[in-house]
Amino acid sequence: MLRIAAAILLLGGIPEMIFAGTYLPEAHMGYGYSAGILALLAGLVCLIMFGTVLQPTFIDQTYGYFANASPAFLQFLPSTPPGMMRPR
Repeated sequence: MLRIAAAILLLGGIPEMIFAGTYLPEAHMGYGYSAGILALLAGLVCLIMFGTVLQPTFIDQTYGYFANASPAFLQFLPSTPPGMMRPR
């Protein structure tokens, strides 16, 4: 959901600037362009931040497997028990 919101912000800034250039009066056009540029930057920052969110790949009654976990997070977890296969 966060990645979709970031993409909407990123892509929504372009039509917003076109709308501002077409329909806003000359005195307020700068505000419209500024809002569009801020939406583009906010979408880009959010897309970078939320691009690698921790995602579950497999969960059963005993274990859970996740993708995109950072090494700093993984060092606090116990290792996989011997003989147990990791799902792909």
